[in-house]
Amino acid sequence: MNTATHSETEEPFVVYHREGDERLWVRPAAMWGESVERDGYSGPRFTAIED
Repeated sequence: MNTATHSETEEPFVVYHREGDERLWVRPAAMWGESVERDGYSGPRFTAIED
């Protein structure tokens, strides 16, 4: 996981690997701490996974 800045808006982004996928993914940093409700799950959008 790392952070990046949008070149035009200077909005902060989080750069990360999704579990089971070697590609890099990017989300706005503001979304990182959000809670979600989906398919019976209610909780944080992201959680740390230990290697």
